[in-house]
Amino acid sequence: MNLEIKNPSTLSELSALIAEKKPILLTGAKTGTVIPYDKLSEILSDRDGDLRCVSTQNLPAQIRLCTESSTSSSADVEVEGSVSWADLRQFLRSKGLDLKVSPTEELAQVCAGAATSCTGELSFAYGAFRDQVVEIDFIDSAGRLHTLRSSENLRNFSVLEAIDTDLWDKYDRDYSDFKQFKNAPFPRYEKSTDLMIGSEGQFGAITRVRLKTRPMKKSIFLGLSLGSSWLNDMSAHREVFYKLQELRGEVLSVELIDTHSLQHTDFFCKDEDLLLLEVLEESFEKIYEYFLSQLENIAPNQIFELNEGQQRHLRAAVPRWIQEEISRHHVVKVGTDTQFRAENFDRAVELYRKLANNHDIPIALFGHFGDLHLHFNFLVKNETQKTYAEKLLESFYSDVALLKGSPFTEHGIGLLKQKYLDIFYGQTQKKFLSELKKCLDPENIFFPLGHFSKENP
Repeated sequence: MNLEIKNPSTLSELSALIAEKKPILLTGAKTGTVIPYDKLSEILSDRDGDLRCVSTQNLPAQIRLCTESSTSSSADVEVEGSVSWADLRQFLRSKGLDLKVSPTEELAQVCAGAATSCTGELSFAYGAFRDQVVEIDFIDSAGRLHTLRSSENLRNFSVLEAIDTDLWDKYDRDYSDFKQFKNAPFPRYEKSTDLMIGSEGQFGAITRVRLKTRPMKKSIFLGLSLGSSWLNDMSAHREVFYKLQELRGEVLSVELIDTHSLQHTDFFCKDEDLLLLEVLEESFEKIYEYFLSQLENIAPNQIFELNEGQQRHLRAAVPRWIQEEISRHHVVKVGTDTQFRAENFDRAVELYRKLANNHDIPIALFGHFGDLHLHFNFLVKNETQKTYAEKLLESFYSDVALLKGSPFTEHGIGLLKQKYLDIFYGQTQKKFLSELKKCLDPENIFFPLGHFSKENP
């Protein structure tokens, strides 16, 4: 397959490229991990045809508030073009506002974040990315611009009127088992905006996103040294996890960095796991009285304060280190970002331990601990280790399915995770997603190698 790089600098140029009806892979800052951009030519070398990698990096960036009052608690913010999460955060804070979503990689683009449904740390307090989206604009394969609104029912979107009602009902019934997750194994399709969230560019090009915001309030950032690794003793981990469930909204985020990951940071605590908490300053006395002072498995000297910059640096250092390791060894990533139900805490830990033991492949575990949504990575160094790790991951996913966990909770499926879909997708899901693709992209222009594609019904 021949790859052609295109960098439109205006929406008109982007629309013109789409109008040419040539297969397109839309890319943003290329921070996603489920499509190995640096090895794409090699991976697709045995496929016929052409594919355009169309980058949105050069599209003009626009940010604007959707209310006259910059301090209104109901203010929304609109983003168009190549706006990063760092750009958006800086803009909002200058207006006394802040985000309700916080992807770890702040150089990623906001519109691309909608396409991958990447929520980040703040989901513990505010819920999933899709819950923060008010409107989305996208260009379809016919060059038409559509506006989707969260206040509208997706079933009323005229483009989808050909989809059988019974099929939609079956899909929704299957989805109901996963309503508590940030992202289910397959997407939610209830609100109009759900259509494009997590679509991975398979239905069209997202050009505008309107998001809810929150008033900016001062936070306190805490570190909790847990005294041991999750591979050995989870007493402190378990205690913190369950006690914090009652403090959502006052505790904004709860992030785990395990000892394997800490060894590759400049943090001093390298022989035990670490939790990073962001808590509202106005709630700190309550959090201290009912949580921090009541912990049985964590001593006061294991609790310490960081500043925001330190916490963000530490949290971002781990996935960046993992990506550097993967690139250095010229392999593709083997890992998962799985979410479990809170009542399955102990069983989830045992599954991660099963993944980690009885082999010599380095591993790392980190992520959104408060939601029991963690990122597990094998640091494979060659193709032999990669093949073995993928077999372990397939067995892990089979166990996840038995627990009704969600295996693709952030970042999407891309190319690397398609091999695991049959574990979670039945005929209802495959048929429904194929019908969506036919309605929205009948000529299979957008990401024709994606899992919604007619090539993968």
